[in-house]
Formats: sequence, C-alpha cells, structure tokens
Amino acid sequence: MWRKAGELKGKRIIQHVKNLKPDLQKLSIIPTLLCNARCKFCHIWGKKGWALKEPHGVIKEQINFELLCRFIKAAMVSEKNFGVFLTGGEPLLYSEFPRLLKFIKNNKLPLTVFTNGSLLKKNSRIVAESVTTIAVSLDGPPGVHDKIRCIKNLFFDACEGIKTLFEIKKQKKCVLPLLRINYVISEYNAHCINEFVKAIKEQFEPIGAKLKFDNMSLEPNAITVTFEPRLFTTKDMGKKYALEMKNYLNCNVSSSWRGFIFDKSRLDPAKIKKNLVKIWKKEGTCFSHFVDLKEYFENINNVFGRIRCFRPWREIRIYPNGEVYICPDLKDFSLGNIYESPFKEIWNGNRIFQFRNVLRNRLLSLCNRCCRLFSYY
Repeated sequence: MWRKAGELKGKRIIQHVKNLKPDLQKLSIIPTLLCNARCKFCHIWGKKGWALKEPHGVIKEQINFELLCRFIKAAMVSEKNFGVFLTGGEPLLYSEFPRLLKFIKNNKLPLTVFTNGSLLKKNSRIVAESVTTIAVSLDGPPGVHDKIRCIKNLFFDACEGIKTLFEIKKQKKCVLPLLRINYVISEYNAHCINEFVKAIKEQFEPIGAKLKFDNMSLEPNAITVTFEPRLFTTKDMGKKYALEMKNYLNCNVSSSWRGFIFDKSRLDPAKIKKNLVKIWKKEGTCFSHFVDLKEYFENINNVFGRIRCFRPWREIRIYPNGEVYICPDLKDFSLGNIYESPFKEIWNGNRIFQFRNVLRNRLLSLCNRCCRLFSYY
C-alpha cells in the first residue's frame, strides 16, 4: 500500500529537496514493450493504452543488449549504490532476458523484476540465480484475474512460477529472491479482495509459505502480499499538466496521460478500506502509515504530505528505443538517448538539470497519483 509522508513533510521536505544531490538508486529499464497480456486498466496495452496506436514496428522494438550493458557499466563508474529494475511490457519476453540477468548478476547489482508471471516457471532457474526481488501481479481470484489480464489460466500459471521459485529457495536454503505478489486495486477487482486472499492462501500455505501483508520480508519462507490502488488522473489534471510542461519546459506532451483516466463511480472506497483493515488486523499488519484509500480515490489533490518528488535525483527509466525519461510512465520530456549520449551526459546534463529545477519547487499535476511520489522517503 502507498504510504503517507513520514517525518519529511511540510517545510522539512521542501528544504530536503532543495538540498538534494544526484544519487542514482534505481536504473529502471523497459527492455521491450511486448506483452502477452491485455490488462484492462493498463495505460500501455489496456482499453485506453497508448501502445494500441503505435506502429507495429515500434512496439516490437527491443533494446540493444550490448549497448545497454555498456550504459550500465558507465553508470557503475560514477554511481555506486543503485539497483536495476526490469519492467515492461513483459520483461521476460525480452529476447536477451537470460543474458541480461547473467550480466547484472556478474556485476553484483541488486535486481528487481516485475512480471505477470506467465513465463516465470519456464525461467525459474535463471531468476532464482540472478534476481533479488521478483514481483508478480495477481489481481484477484483465478476467474477475475484472468479476465482482467485476458490470459486463460494466468492465475494458476503465475502461482506455479512462484511455487517453483519457493521450492528452489528451500532446496538451496536461500533468502533470495524475495517473493512478492502485487494486487492493483481497480474497478475490476475491488469487490473480491477477500476471495483473493482466500485463493492465495489455498495456493501457498500448503507448501509452507507464510504470507506477509506489508513490507518485503527477509524470512526465507515469506511471500509478501501488497495492495496498491491503481494510478489515475482526471481530464482536468491532464490538461493542466500539458500546460505546465509547455510553460515550464517548453515541451509538448503525448497522449499517454489519457490512459490513466478511469470511471471512479464503480468503486466504493469506504467498503474497500473496511475490507482491507479487517485483513490487516487479522494478519497483524501495522497500517497506520498507509494512505487512506477513501481519500486517495475521492480527493486527487491530497498527496498525503508528499508535496515534493525525489525521483529526478534518484532514478531514470530507459525505453526499448533508448530514450531516457524521469517520469516512469510518461514519454514526454526526454533526457536523451543511450544510442547517442553517454550516461554522464544524461544523468548530469542540461535536460535533467532543467527538469530537476522545475521539480524542486513544485509537483506537476500528474504527480499526485504517480507511484514514484509514494515510493521514496
């Protein structure tokens, strides 16, 4: 669950951001946009997804393996404490996925992989050997999950992948990879959270797994289960964002923000909150630091004390065509392209300086429901 601001809020967070220095913590990579799912709420491949309007050749594009490795090596020269995050699309569809994992492992970088789990069992050995954290999306009990993601038997296939990793860990007596199940609360599954909890307990408790409904657990037999409300915006906020980008950065934006608009009338935030509180109490989870779900969905202007974003000083994201951005899901203000520019020029160049200068003093209108706003402390 997204978290409210801790001690860093109000004037303290404003001062903190003004004093921030670039310190790369996450090198986020989308090696391919290809995906074998068509999740209904996805801003890329969903009903309003921007990828549906892209030429076929653009969608099939995958990042050059050798060039990516050189870029990561260059980052390691100047930045000492970052981890790699692979997402997509579906990252396991990347043609060089096994080689990339071996490269990252050989360079001793922490690695987190976000996946729909459909190919997890097939790739379980290389994942077990190379990955620090594997995050698998499960958005409901079997029928609901498969309907949302438009893949038959995906729930059970993903569970089999998690079970295989769990067994490998048990055999090797290893803590890693940490196992995480992520449930995105949306209008498609808000009604079946209790059934979902029952379904995953039926899947994983018989093999000796302990489900933890909070932060990542370091217990060898733990599988962490997180609930995250879907990211969203409104037409008014999107239009305001477009004006801000033009005024502050002289940037015309794409239509990708429209993929985050959704009809909240199908949600009952108070009921969702009530169900989750019952689950957290039963499981012994401390939830006082979580955002209020009712307020999250009903008041988009409430950022729960997080009035500044740390991301421009902590993370960049590389797309399959080599373009690099700060904002994780908005292809609007490019910092450069790894096919043309070295790491130092992208991480410390004029483009990223402009963006950091804007974010030191404000949030943009689409920041209010961005996952990265709630991910850094």
